[in-house]
Amino acid sequence: MLTFPADPIVNDEYQEAGNSWTWNAKSVWERGVGPEPVLTSLVPDSAYVTFDQNKPVEINGSGFQLNSVVYFDGIAKLSNYVSPTKMMMTVNGVNELTPRDAPVRVDRSNELPFHFLPRPPDSPTLARVNPNSAWTMWSTTPCECVGTGFEANSVVVWTSPAPNNTETVRSDVVVVSPTSITFTIEPSQMQTGNWQVHVRNAGADVPDSGKVTFNISA
Repeated sequence: MLTFPADPIVNDEYQEAGNSWTWNAKSVWERGVGPEPVLTSLVPDSAYVTFDQNKPVEINGSGFQLNSVVYFDGIAKLSNYVSPTKMMMTVNGVNELTPRDAPVRVDRSNELPFHFLPRPPDSPTLARVNPNSAWTMWSTTPCECVGTGFEANSVVVWTSPAPNNTETVRSDVVVVSPTSITFTIEPSQMQTGNWQVHVRNAGADVPDSGKVTFNISA
């Protein structure tokens, strides 16, 4: 036997045994649609600000219905019902300028945060090093890496000739633009042979560019 609360007001809700009732304007307990949905996960649960566009997001949980509404940041969002345990939505990070969390719910479910994350550095590419050779008799040699995707934190990595193949990270570089990095080497202090040069952007999806050869001759 159901025991409804005394002295309800309009829109009061009562739940029992997986069902719900709402006290309506006619002073009647109106049978609802059952328990509210429960959200368990968002997959994926993040996007990059100013970068990700039209990213499909899977909303997982229980109690979803054909007419369920997804609320993103408190605003009803276009979504697709897949099953009682899955709904889909699309998220754009392109217009987001700063990292933040946006709450997501379905109908009156619990909320889960969707994370807008800082955009990662671009993955660099290296087309060439100018010049591509030097002599040990030279005390210093100005060089330029030419490519794309260079960032303020880019470094130039030199790998010594075989058999040593030792990496030396040069952070004393000047990032002139996203396509140019300049630095100065001291050939007189370097091993002769073919060195491999690449650019590294820490934090990028592909942090290391391809390698190009720089020859040191005696």
